[in-house]
Amino acid sequence: PQTTSTTGNYEYTANVEVSMEVPEAYRTTTPFEGELVVYANTGIPASASYVGTGISDLTFQLPSYTAPDALPMWGMRAITADDNVVLTAGTRNDLTGSDAIDLMRSVAKVTVDLTQEMKDDGWTFEDLCLTHYNQKGYVLPNGYFSQNAVNSYEFSSATTLMAYPGDNKDNNARFRAYSTTENGVTTVNSGALTELHFNNGTAATAGLPVYIPEYDNTTPRVTPSTIRLKLKHNGTSEGTTYELKFANYNSKPSDNGSGDYDQVVSKSEFNLVRNTWYQYHVYKLSEHKIGVTLTVKPWYYVEHDPIVM
Repeated sequence: PQTTSTTGNYEYTANVEVSMEVPEAYRTTTPFEGELVVYANTGIPASASYVGTGISDLTFQLPSYTAPDALPMWGMRAITADDNVVLTAGTRNDLTGSDAIDLMRSVAKVTVDLTQEMKDDGWTFEDLCLTHYNQKGYVLPNGYFSQNAVNSYEFSSATTLMAYPGDNKDNNARFRAYSTTENGVTTVNSGALTELHFNNGTAATAGLPVYIPEYDNTTPRVTPSTIRLKLKHNGTSEGTTYELKFANYNSKPSDNGSGDYDQVVSKSEFNLVRNTWYQYHVYKLSEHKIGVTLTVKPWYYVEHDPIVM
């Protein structure tokens, strides 16, 4: 498989050699035809045996939401006879180049920072807190089993342009927040936690990046995930607590004095979706009043020309 990780502004791509234990009933001397699913950094023992659709219920739990050693990832590709993949003990199958299986993240990313104008004026974060977030997530997205390749599924227009559904959840085919069912009753966001502080020091102008499993913000009667923030000006607390929602904000500040930030568009709440980056930018309107812009986009790398240093 081929996997890409990001450090700062640099991209590193590596070919990884893996071994796979194939149950005897599935070993063949003829080319294998089916779907090959890969997952990594999940905490699931390498010796665990899963066959068929049973892997759809595999879950992960991050040891840290702000500084994990590695992010859980998944990938898959349909294998045809032309790929000449033979499941025989001791056989080496080369899945590199155009045959590579790309790995995609199973978590969402959330960042919050201040505008440069606020930074220059002495504003910093006193506290940043994510309220209500799932401690568990599914390794694989919904509907993974019917796809030909992870790239076409994760980044197709049908699943990314409307990955933040508001009141149109049907357009988000891959979303699946952790849930449990007991006595016929399903609880979404089961076992969700309530507070995650991610301020980056005592004079920070940007919070730590947060990596979290998918979270359902749109099903009726769920407690939505929000971000609570406090500000300091030149080291002194402003004394106001603001709440940011995962939703569409009006493009211009409200002048009617009815809120502390740009008004949220009705029924525009977003689910927290895997492999998606939620970027908040905070700017000052007046005393005890802020403005917010929220950019939501697929979380993938951008290729660029070599950097000469």
